[in-house]
Amino acid sequence: MINTTLPTKYTEALFQAAANLNQIEKVREDLQLLQSAVLANRDFAAILGHPGVSKADKRAVVTNEFKEKISRLALNFMCLLIDKKREALLFSVYEIYSQKADELAGIKQIQVKTAYTLTPVEEAKVLAQLETSFKKKVRMDARVDTGILGGIIVRDRMTLIDASVRQYLDTMKKELKEVKKKAKKSPKKTVKKNTKKKK
Repeated sequence: MINTTLPTKYTEALFQAAANLNQIEKVREDLQLLQSAVLANRDFAAILGHPGVSKADKRAVVTNEFKEKISRLALNFMCLLIDKKREALLFSVYEIYSQKADELAGIKQIQVKTAYTLTPVEEAKVLAQLETSFKKKVRMDARVDTGILGGIIVRDRMTLIDASVRQYLDTMKKELKEVKKKAKKSPKKTVKKNTKKKK
């Protein structure tokens, strides 16, 4: 399990600062932009992740690229991560920050995994079912997991609701193993033979 203690601390501080400046949504957009840049630009990602590149050089690259694109708060936060050698926390911070922003707005974040890509119609149906179940607006993060044999896996932050075929089969196997173990442990009843002769 991933330890979220450290990214949560950084996120809490950033979220509070953003709330004080009334920039919660703006900072969320900024973090998403930074994350997208890391994913889309290999050179940028390599610079941020390379231990041989100095902190000053990393800050300079980030500042030159994003000073006109993101808020000062988000830029300063990214530079703080660089100074603390915590650049890798960006993805976790964005996820936790986004969850907090949605919770504040009364929106529930749900991650949904399926064996194949859902069509727009299927995605809309799943979203409608989730909103009915949770009785609130849902932001759905739909992903494909080829390891699922079928069905759907729903994750509500730390709660996992697994309705996949694989999970069903695994559970069934475990139950069968338990039955076999109990059968081996339970003593066999001996049947006494009737030795009396009939008259």
